Parts: sequence; C-alpha cells; structure tokens
Amino acid sequence: MMGNGMKTKSRAKQLYWKPSYVDLDAMYPPLASAGIQFDDWDKWDDPFNLSYRQYIDVQAKKEVGYHPVRESFERYKGDQHVPARWYDGMKLVFPYLQTAEVAAGRAHARTARYAPAPALRAAAFYQSIDEMRHFQNHTYELRTYTQADSGFDNWAAWRDHHFAMGPARYIFEDLMNADNVFETIMALNICVEVVFTNLIFVGIPSVGALNGDTAMAQEMLTTQSDETRHMAIGQSTLRTLLRDERNVEQLQYWLDKWFWLQHRAVAGPIGMIPDYFAKRKYISYQQMYQRYVIDNFIAGMVDDLAEFGLKQPRFLEDAKAELPDYSHTLYRTLFQYKNVLFNQMFVPTDEDMEFFTSNYPTFEANHGQFWDEVRNGDPKDLPQLAMLCQMCGLPCVFPVPERANVQCSMYDGKAFWFCSNGCKYIFDHEPYRYAARVTMEKTLNGLSVPEIRSAMRLTPGTGGLLTADKDI
Repeated sequence: MMGNGMKTKSRAKQLYWKPSYVDLDAMYPPLASAGIQFDDWDKWDDPFNLSYRQYIDVQAKKEVGYHPVRESFERYKGDQHVPARWYDGMKLVFPYLQTAEVAAGRAHARTARYAPAPALRAAAFYQSIDEMRHFQNHTYELRTYTQADSGFDNWAAWRDHHFAMGPARYIFEDLMNADNVFETIMALNICVEVVFTNLIFVGIPSVGALNGDTAMAQEMLTTQSDETRHMAIGQSTLRTLLRDERNVEQLQYWLDKWFWLQHRAVAGPIGMIPDYFAKRKYISYQQMYQRYVIDNFIAGMVDDLAEFGLKQPRFLEDAKAELPDYSHTLYRTLFQYKNVLFNQMFVPTDEDMEFFTSNYPTFEANHGQFWDEVRNGDPKDLPQLAMLCQMCGLPCVFPVPERANVQCSMYDGKAFWFCSNGCKYIFDHEPYRYAARVTMEKTLNGLSVPEIRSAMRLTPGTGGLLTADKDI
C-alpha cells in the first residue's frame, strides 16, 4: 500500500542479489549442490515464474472450489453412502499423506533457502506453501471422517509409533534431510510428482467418488491441481542438468533409488485401496499402475530423455514383476497383524474374490489357499511381527510370503536384512547414511501382542475385524 492510499502490485518474480556481508559459499553452501555441474545459476529458468501476488490469486480460487464440496458432503450426510471398509482404508492413507506433505513442505523450504539458482529458490518457496495447503486440507478431511467413524483422531501418534507408518516416516524423513537439494528435486519433483501423484491423487479419488466419498475426491483433486507446477520444476531441472554429461551418473542413481523406495513404500500401500478397501471397484491396482506409472512416465518422459543418457529406473522390471501380487501380499500380511493395527480389516467377499481372479490370473494359485483357510475358521493371527526391512520398513514378505526374496548385507560387523534387491542396493550404496537408523525392526522385535500395542500407542477397540453389522 502506498502512502496516498493507492495500491501497487508486486512485480518481484525472482530473487537475484549477491550479499555484501558474507560470500556466496557461506550463504549457499556448496554441500547443497555437491557433484552437480552448472555454469551459471543465475540463468536457471522457472517455467511458471510467478509473482507472489499471482500465486496467491491462483491458490485462493482453488480453495473456493474445494471447501463448498466438503461442506455439502457434511451437511447432507454423505457418509451414509460410504461403505465401512472405505473408512478403514482411509485410516491408512491419510497418516501417510500427512507425513508426506509435512516432509515435502520442509524439504522445499530448505531448497528455497539453499538452492544455488535464484529461480529455483522462488519456485521451491511456492511449492513449500503448496505442501502446507495440502496438509491443512488433509486435516479438514480427517475432521470430516471423524464425524463419520472413530479411529481418525489419533493419527499423529500412530504416524510416530506404529509399524505400518514406519515406511512413510523413513522415506520422507530421509528425503527431508537430504544434504543435496537436487536429490530433493529428483525425489519429490520427479519421482513423487511426475511418477506417482497421478496414481494417488487421480486414481484414488476416482475410486473414492465411486464409493460415495465425494469430499475426499474433491480434496485430492485440489491437491493434484498444484502438481502440474511441481512437475514442471522437476522436468525443467532434470532436462537442464542432463545437458552436462557429468551429471548423468548422479541423476541416474537418484532416479533408481527414489523410484524404488516410492514404489515400495508409497505406491504399494496405496494399491490396497482400489483392490480391497473399495467395495465398488472399476480398476485394479495393477491396471492403475500400468496407466499412471509405466505408460505415462516410463514410456513418456524417461524414454524422451534417453538421448541425454538417462536410463529407465534400475529396478523397474522388479517393480513390474511384483504387480500381480503386491496388493494381495500386503493385505493378507496386515490381515495377520489385525490385532496390532489402528484400522480394521475384513475377509474379502465373494464379489471381491471374483474381481481378483478376473483381474489377476495368478491370484488363486498364490493367495487362494490363504483365504480358503480363513473362511474355514483359521484367523491367521501372528503372535509377533515378522522381520521388517531395514531400508523401507515393510515386512519381508515380497513377492509372496511363501517365496519371500529376503536379502542381507554386512556392514561394520552387523547384519542388515532387506525385503528386496532394490532395498539392499540402496543400503549397499550408502551404508553410512542408513546403518545407524533406529527402525521399528529394532524397537518392536520379539515383543508380544500386548507389548506391541502399548509401544505403538494403540487405544482399546482399535484393530481387529469389521463387525458383520456394518456394510463392508
């Protein structure tokens, strides 16, 4: 506001200045971009190049479009049209999302502070605010869920203490604390935004709307509306850095690493939603993954960048080989841990089994006997947790529990166990980064069910099976 009462618009879109009180290396430490080569950081380009005023105007319109849908859902009792099982799936999804959004916000705040390119600092600043908007809207959605079902109110404690949330914590805390801001860009703006957000924020809301959860569908779509800008940051960064062949090896490793970790610890758990927690189904997780990950990302952007020397993710074939079993292996494993969960599980119905056998040709051979035995009265409960991967935090049960691909590495005289070739490869590449982590494997190993429940802050009544009187 000017002194005469007239308004003036901000025209600042970039942050180009050199400090006079310290040198540039003190202000933007070389560690933050170590190993990455670029001639003139001032020439870095942001495809959107927004002013702050423009950014606020765009985001305000998105908020106006989302909240009336949520309020209408609450006012007209939309929860009455949502199957009970869907809510128990969302109890797994939203603590994951909250963990991811907070970590992404902090990671990009760090990028906005330490990135050597002024335009990248400005773009990261806007994305950091985006992630906080997402977190707040997820919290609104949790408020809506709390009015319809119990078990959503203690999500923060489960995020911090429950083994099912361990994978989200490990991957996103690791991402948030990466020394190199360009690893953050590869992990978030390429592997999260370009590779997996359509799976989460387009595929899942489509299934949610089919199951009556229109508030969640709108909330996730308003989140996804920011991802175009986030993707552009990642794509422009990657294309720019690949012009210097000295960057290719480092960028390839980050792509290999973060693609695998997010396939394992983000996309996999999401896969249970369309296959199991959605009562009304229209697409399998395998089909969803094929559409949004393989066809869109692998056959699109990665293949286009092959001329610069970038290859497909190292463990892409391993990921594809797991798809016929991933959601089924994870669901049946959690079913065996139902007495130490914060959500409730259920025995698949006849309609579910028909969907599985028609969409997964190997389902009956690999998983049918398990569910036959459950239907004949075997609860399949386990008295302790199985071995958890010391990289991703998931149980070492893949591709199927009967033929688990368990891997081991020795470091500093100690054995470390992993669920896959990919997790072992990452540990072997950076053992100094991961060997000292205190994982759930170390804190929960050997405890009984009551001890596990106490350690994970589970309140009475959580976990177990959905009751027969509910519409599952």
